[in-house]
Amino acid sequence: MLVIYSLLHEITQVFLLCIGLYVVVRGARDIFSSNLRGTIVGIEGLSPNCGAGSAAAVIIHVRLGDGTIAKAEMSPCTACLERIKTGDMVALTRSGMRLIAQRGVAWWR
Repeated sequence: MLVIYSLLHEITQVFLLCIGLYVVVRGARDIFSSNLRGTIVGIEGLSPNCGAGSAAAVIIHVRLGDGTIAKAEMSPCTACLERIKTGDMVALTRSGMRLIAQRGVAWWR
């Protein structure tokens, strides 16, 4: 019985490790391999005090590398916690018909 418990314990640990590795790789892929990166040139819908009552999404206008302006969305909580401002670098991820903006890791900024 102890052998079966030990085997199940090892399988569970390997499974959880694989899930954690998947989350890390997926996050890194979204940030570093995004071919859409740019600089924020405008922000709409962010309340000044970052309190309740903000819109469901903050609209970010991003100047891409080729000079075009893309309209993307960002969670208001993310925008406040990350202290998003004009001039910040963001990566854009396409989700269906929407573009989602996200900040890179601290040493990428």
